[in-house]
Amino acid sequence: MSTEPGHEHEHHGGGTGNPPGSPPPLLDNPTVTIYFDGLIFSTFDDKKSLYKTAVLTEAEGHEVVLEVRRRGEANPIFPSPQLPWDKSHEVVKKLAPFWLYVDSGQGLGKEPNSARLHLPPPEAKDERSFDRIFNFEEIHGHPFNPKPETFAVFNFPQGTCYSAENVNAKLKSLAQGAPAASAVEVKGIDVSTLSAIDIDAVSDANSKKSIVLVNEHGHEFFRLPLDPGTHYEIQILNVPINVAGHPHAGHINATQHFLQFYELFNLRPGEKKFLVSLPPPPPTPLSPPCVTTTGRPNSGF
Repeated sequence: MSTEPGHEHEHHGGGTGNPPGSPPPLLDNPTVTIYFDGLIFSTFDDKKSLYKTAVLTEAEGHEVVLEVRRRGEANPIFPSPQLPWDKSHEVVKKLAPFWLYVDSGQGLGKEPNSARLHLPPPEAKDERSFDRIFNFEEIHGHPFNPKPETFAVFNFPQGTCYSAENVNAKLKSLAQGAPAASAVEVKGIDVSTLSAIDIDAVSDANSKKSIVLVNEHGHEFFRLPLDPGTHYEIQILNVPINVAGHPHAGHINATQHFLQFYELFNLRPGEKKFLVSLPPPPPTPLSPPCVTTTGRPNSGF
């Protein structure tokens, strides 16, 4: 996302019991909340009740941060020395596709998918509505199929998908090949700066449930019990590498960061690009100056 000088934007949620950086969940008693940020394009397959994300792996100087915490705790329980995670795009792309799912003891694909979008009626003006997430295909007026070999897929067969945080921003447009500074304002928009999935599956006396990350090669990265009273937070972030001495450490140019989304797509001749100009985020490694984006249902990947 582009950012505007003289403003502040923080990835914070209010409410009693919410640790810093964690917005309140949508569901009343979730056991898992998954947050997405950075260069991630999503779609919902309504025929399969499956939420999918394409993590752009051609973004120079980025990495895929995936961490799990118990809500309210600072230290992650994944990754760990026993359960490692390689953040490099090269490795993530090689290991994909991934599935983050609820297992009731039957394994992947043995139970019906149940993912859904939080889409209340427009007149409700619900800040949590999935419609707050920036929709590339809607703004361009036609479908996009991400280019092969430019992304890694994560699949989410359960949960309610929604916008966790929003901000007032400016939509701008520019010609292909034109410098970002030439972008002109189109309109103001209220756009999501953090998207999320809440899952409320919980173990009981008859069924022990776990949240599991696995890939289609059968490698299991973690398996965590969904006991009553448990609430895990999972962050999936495609963000600039934050290692001292790395050429991309810290924040990169915010406008260029957002425009990297177009590395996923082939534009038509003469078609304009769009960018979203946000108030600046705080200078923390897990708050990049960008947001996840989406397309129409059943986008092709």
